[in-house]
Amino acid sequence: MNLNANLKCAAKSAPPSPNRPGTVRQSLQRLRISRSVCRCFSIVLLVTGLSDASAQSSEPAARTEAKFDFDSGKDRVWDGDVGDGFRKHTTEAGIMVGGGYGLRVFGGRKDHHVVLGTVHVGTMLTGPIGNDRFWHGNFELIGDLFGGEQFNSHTAYLVGIAPMLRYNFATGTRFVPFVGGGAGLSLTDIRHPDLSTDFEFNVQVDAGMHWFFKPHMAATLEGRWLHLSNAGFDSPNLGVNTTMILFGVNWFF
Repeated sequence: MNLNANLKCAAKSAPPSPNRPGTVRQSLQRLRISRSVCRCFSIVLLVTGLSDASAQSSEPAARTEAKFDFDSGKDRVWDGDVGDGFRKHTTEAGIMVGGGYGLRVFGGRKDHHVVLGTVHVGTMLTGPIGNDRFWHGNFELIGDLFGGEQFNSHTAYLVGIAPMLRYNFATGTRFVPFVGGGAGLSLTDIRHPDLSTDFEFNVQVDAGMHWFFKPHMAATLEGRWLHLSNAGFDSPNLGVNTTMILFGVNWFF
């Protein structure tokens, strides 16, 4: 008993062991290393953030510059600025869709309402002519392929092709008006009381406006009158007459 009591008393009265100098130095060294790593990591994050911000700020400017580069491709199409007249042999290609209502004219007994789509290709026959005149512009030859359907009373198909001569006015602006006309061949199953044969001739007159949202691309609004008849090969031959509004896009190159 006395021995055990003496041992417990000695343990309580023994002074605590001091910290070792090597352990303190190692702890301080680890702390310095941790601080250095944190500083380096913070610098990397800062530089990366500045680089991303610079790249993001430059991208919209590049996109805006490309988007509003309106003069791109101008020299291939125009004899000067946009709207100053097309270069000779400039090619046009486009698609148009629309429809209209029939007219009881020239002896026709029925209204023939039609929806129509067209695909066309053309070339400028001349450079700008009529300088300093109100009719300053270009002559153009167009091949027009069209197809559609009569939708009132009874349905009937309509397809055809026609060469057309067009005159484009040079206005010096993005708005280029035109007028034209032509004649060609058609197939249709529109019948009595106004037609009698599958084969019909077509006559067309048009007028409209190109709006060039790019130097080589235009949105187009066109009014067109279409006449069908067989030139008296069979009866009845009173004819089909329809006025239409067409919308489309045209490419120039």
